[in-house]
Amino acid sequence: MAPTPLLNMLTKNKLNENSYKKWKRNLITVLSNEKLKTVLDNQCLPTTQAEARKRWKKSDEIGRCYMRASMTSTLYKQLESCKTAKAILDKLEDMFEGQAILARSFAITSLMNAQQNPNTLVKDHMTTLTGYFVEVAEMRPI
Repeated sequence: MAPTPLLNMLTKNKLNENSYKKWKRNLITVLSNEKLKTVLDNQCLPTTQAEARKRWKKSDEIGRCYMRASMTSTLYKQLESCKTAKAILDKLEDMFEGQAILARSFAITSLMNAQQNPNTLVKDHMTTLTGYFVEVAEMRPI
């Protein structure tokens, strides 16, 4: 199977200590395109029919491969024991939650302290403020 442009986006922007939010957004885009996003949303129920369980396990395996192929070797080693894509994502959420809180706090502080300079056009100042609003909105819990 030839790599798609979306898959290239994921492998070129590997997950590292500073890129979790962007990596997760790319991962969700790729998995949604491949119709595999459900492996992040739920576990395979034991009562599921055999054929459905088999499809879910195959989708989960592909999702885990995408995730592991797009992270640094250090993170790969830390997450090697995770049995499902959801388990990997849950562990990553725990690892990187503090970064998101800090980034959101910084964006809110920047927004609150933003002042228009006398020689700045209102349009330019509003663009700056809009950028802060977007940052804060993007920092909502993922």
